[in-house]
Amino acid sequence: MVATMKPGAVIVDVSIDQGGNCAATEPGQDVVIHDVTVSGIQNIPGRLPVHSTWLYANNMAQFIENLFKKGPTPDFEDPIVQESLVTMDRKIHFKHALEAMGEA
Repeated sequence: MVATMKPGAVIVDVSIDQGGNCAATEPGQDVVIHDVTVSGIQNIPGRLPVHSTWLYANNMAQFIENLFKKGPTPDFEDPIVQESLVTMDRKIHFKHALEAMGEA
């Protein structure tokens, strides 16, 4: 089956901890067979918290960097900043909240 796949395809054998679903899977390793990568990454559920935390932290860092790209004051002309601004100066700016309250 692996030999019939397109070159560059990837198989992630998510059941490797229970023996795997692909005969080509090597536990804990990525192998390339017929130009197909077969990933035998183990303990996927145990790795998710680390990766989700990193992803969230990286997204927040990118957001903050974009927010203050022009200096210490947020760039209110940026559409991402505009769409994510909820409140400022004791006023609600988030249009979906205003719509939900019937004030938009």
